[in-house]
Formats: sequence, structure tokens, C-alpha cells
Amino acid sequence: MGTAGNSAASVLEKLRGLNPSLEILPIEDAAFQRYGKVLRGYHTAGLQKLLAARRIASDRADYEPGCLSREAPASEIEPFARDIFGGLADLQVGCVHGRNAKLNALEYHKSSEVVVVGADMIVFVGLASDIQWPSATYDLSRAQAFFVPRGTVFEMYPWCLHYAPAHASLAEGFRCAVILPRGTNTEVDFPANRAGEGRLLLGKNKWVLAHAEEESLRALSAHPGLQGVNVELRTL
Repeated sequence: MGTAGNSAASVLEKLRGLNPSLEILPIEDAAFQRYGKVLRGYHTAGLQKLLAARRIASDRADYEPGCLSREAPASEIEPFARDIFGGLADLQVGCVHGRNAKLNALEYHKSSEVVVVGADMIVFVGLASDIQWPSATYDLSRAQAFFVPRGTVFEMYPWCLHYAPAHASLAEGFRCAVILPRGTNTEVDFPANRAGEGRLLLGKNKWVLAHAEEESLRALSAHPGLQGVNVELRTL
């Protein structure tokens, strides 16, 4: 079921009505196969319970890289380690939650990311292969929005551009668990090469292009590589 008990299809249609100039596709659409895939047959009841207990901020999106690692049921994480990460056991289970309606930035990892969705949300995605070099810029007209209903589990492929989701409902906010190789998104604690692609490195296994309007990322010296309108959704 979708936001406030409505079906996912109903929520999507309402979001489309509120944002007539923006194409929002369901994550089940074949177009998503360029960026990742929906995962089926995985049990995530324990992760969903942990997500439901997270307190959602009123005016921002919060990310905690490994906050659920100790609590996450091993029986739910091990199948992802085996099937998605090829037996890699050193994973972290983090959480992204809060309220957000703007695109603001896009990042990529050089590994897959598994996302377990606890509340209806919209993700903006793109392909790192569309980044223009040597300027390290990306045209936001290439980004695609997908609606992802609560309960969905999906993989984002390596090099898939993405960032914090947008909430479908202001009242509910968004929340999702993210499973990544341990250390991803944590502080860079080594002498990094800041030439070329290194300009985008903002965390371990985390390359970021920010929109010039996004002050919080500008304060972190994120590369202002996103060109075009910083998309802002109208939500339920």
C-alpha cells in the first residue's frame, strides 16, 4: 500500500498531477533497468521494523552510514551479501530518512547499493557515463525520476547517479535502509588526489556533483557540477 493507505498507483498519479512538467515513472518501469533492478523474494521485516523506529527530522534528510549494522538481522543481510555483492561479507547497513523535495546533488559509488524502502519516495537517478569531462559537469535534463513505494527492495548499480530521496508525503517523510561495502560515505582519511575525478571525492567510495544552489554541500567544498534547474517536487 502507498502513502496514507492509498495504492501505489494512486499516489503516483497524484504526484504526476502535482508535477505536470516532470516525468515520474514507477520503479517497475523498464527504463529503470539502465540504473538498477527491483529485487524480489528477500525478507526484510526486521529491517522494516528498525526503519519504522527511526525518528524523522522535520526539515532535512539525514544519513547515518552504519547505524543499523549491529541491529540488522543477519538472516536478512546475508542473502544480499551473497547474491548482490558476490559473497562480500564486510557490509554496512545505514539509514537515510527525513523530508526532502529537491534534487540538490547527485553522487555515485563504484559498487552496488541495496535499498530497502520504508515509506513511499521518489529517487532521481542518472548515469555517470553522462558526466562531461574535463569540466566534470552533468546536465540535469538527463536525470530521471522514479516513484518507489514502501516495501520495495532494489539495487542501484555501480556508477548510478543518485542522492537523497524525496518524500512522497510531507506527513510521512521518507525512510530507507542502504546496504553498501563498509566504509562507504565515511570521511576521507587519506591523502586524496584532487585532480580530475578526485575533485568529486567527498567521502570514501563517494563521488559527488552538487548544484550551485545547495549551500550545505557548498560548505563542504562539493564540486558544483550540476547544470540546469535544481528540481523541486510538489508532494502530498
